[in-house]
Amino acid sequence: MRWEEPLEESGSIFARLLGRNLGHATVTRFYERFSRAAQEADQEPVTRARQLVQAGRWDSALDCYRAAVGRQPHNWVLLNEIAQFLTSYLQDPRWAVDMAKLALELNPTSAELWATLGDALFAWGLGTEARSAYDRAAQINPHDGRARYGLACAAVQEKDYPEALKRWRSTARGSNASAC
Repeated sequence: MRWEEPLEESGSIFARLLGRNLGHATVTRFYERFSRAAQEADQEPVTRARQLVQAGRWDSALDCYRAAVGRQPHNWVLLNEIAQFLTSYLQDPRWAVDMAKLALELNPTSAELWATLGDALFAWGLGTEARSAYDRAAQINPHDGRARYGLACAAVQEKDYPEALKRWRSTARGSNASAC
């Protein structure tokens, strides 16, 4: 059995290659793909997008996020970040819903992704669908504050005030929750 590690760790992904009779090309490609330099190159457009968001240059940030997805199309954490950006900054919940759903295809067990989908659906005015997404997030993680907050807001939108108050109380305990 042969065990290979990248020459330098990236700090975010710890990759190992284990196998019998590993070919030279396989080992070389492993070193190339999981080197610190390769990981930093993949992260560069994400880092730049975040800087541009902070500077209020949202169109340029979107271009960087597009480049980042080109480099990391299966990174559900990145897709979640983009969905949140689309909802919060560009106020484009339709695209955010698509992005969140794409991320959920990669990781359907993430409460955070379900809450992001709920946020986008809620922003789009689809309260019933948002409530469903928040419910799913709360099933995965009953302590998820975003899911509980989203459920409270969905209940307010549906004029189910007793349910909203119940959800609000569970959300507000120990936090600085704000109104919907």
